[in-house]
Amino acid sequence: MSSKNKITFSEKDSLTENDFKSENIKERISILISVDVLDQIKEKAAQNGLKYQTYINQILFKHLREPSIDEKLELLAKEISSLKAS
Repeated sequence: MSSKNKITFSEKDSLTENDFKSENIKERISILISVDVLDQIKEKAAQNGLKYQTYINQILFKHLREPSIDEKLELLAKEISSLKAS
């Protein structure tokens, strides 16, 4: 192997244990998003100093971690029921 084909790794290219955590592993996908929505996402991402793909990932992650409307309503109904019982 000639020196021009030799692969070298700098410290910044070294993998760490953190790189193998499931939340850090990314999968490339292809989706269709309307142009106006994508423009708004890119604008907001830029305002936050992020790449738009990272911003989309953060939005999706946050949305998945929050309780759904149905879950919130169920919790509220339980709370009202418990207040009535007291």
